[in-house]
Amino acid sequence: GLMTLSLCSALTGFDCTLAVYQGVASAPMACNDDGGSASCGRASELAVSVSAGLVYHVAVGGFEGAVGAFRLMLT
Repeated sequence: GLMTLSLCSALTGFDCTLAVYQGVASAPMACNDDGGSASCGRASELAVSVSAGLVYHVAVGGFEGAVGAFRLMLT
């Protein structure tokens, strides 16, 4: 199926990055900086293909070390 991850929220208060890893992989299967739509601004969002029974890890980071509160939405 398709999993959508989004940090696009008024509660996300910094320039964030988003990455998804499958299992113990050292390289992300998908990553994003600065969203995909104008309404997202400097927050990040992405969509990845996922399979039942596999383990996925999500990493939220800050561009150039930025930090802050965030809201991660998964659908």
